[in-house]
Amino acid sequence: MTSFRGQKGLDRDTVFWAKVDRKESNECWNYLGYLDKDGYGNFWDGYTTVRAHRYAWEISRKTTVPDGKLILHLCDNRRCCNPMHIYCGDNSDNMCDRSKNPQYNPTSHAHPRYTEGEIWLIRKLRVVTNDNPIKKKYKFSSILVAKMFGTHNANILRIWNSDKYLSKEGTYV
Repeated sequence: MTSFRGQKGLDRDTVFWAKVDRKESNECWNYLGYLDKDGYGNFWDGYTTVRAHRYAWEISRKTTVPDGKLILHLCDNRRCCNPMHIYCGDNSDNMCDRSKNPQYNPTSHAHPRYTEGEIWLIRKLRVVTNDNPIKKKYKFSSILVAKMFGTHNANILRIWNSDKYLSKEGTYV
């Protein structure tokens, strides 16, 4: 066997699975090792750092990920390494999955937070004060409007930049 982290006789796959909380086959198997800033598990395979779910896919299928392909989660759990929850796809598959998830799709809120009137008012507070098409200046900043409505300025920007925003009444405004 080859050397792994300076210790002879250690099998990479054994070390990897020791860092995974294996449960029933239908449950998520969370990676217990290092998580990066995006919440994905990272594993040192002896040569480089790889995403844990990608490594799990490769060793469970005994092949490498084809060029241009991604390893995606069916469960939307970035720490999950269960081979039954991950699959090989491309960027369009990833974007399709992402668009179905309310966490990433600002137009499909699970719990709308504004009424039609509030959305209308937020849009009316977007008053342009100059004629520069490259960098527009507004009379009220998104931060100020966010303070008025007790929310984050990103929510105000979503309303300002979208044609359709789901209201509490269930209609798109």
